[in-house]
Amino acid sequence: MDSNSKHLLWYYFRHHYGFSSNSVDMVSMMKKTLKIGDKVMSRYGEARVTKLEMTERPGDKYGLEVQEVFTSMLEYVIMDLDNGHWSYGQNVEVL
Repeated sequence: MDSNSKHLLWYYFRHHYGFSSNSVDMVSMMKKTLKIGDKVMSRYGEARVTKLEMTERPGDKYGLEVQEVFTSMLEYVIMDLDNGHWSYGQNVEVL
């Protein structure tokens, strides 16, 4: 992810959720994350995540590609899986 994409993603979260840099640091210390390579259980079976995108609204098909997300934000995530399928974040269980 280039620096411009990171800036846009940070602006989005700050604007929509009122995060300050201190609150994001606190959240990152308390929350579990999902990252590329992690195992998930989807309706297609167990698979590894090969791509993560953070969307603006739940249910959107495209978003900004990210390397890691908080599990509390999975409703804003769409992911590609190594079994050839894709899934919305709320439809998987992190293993």
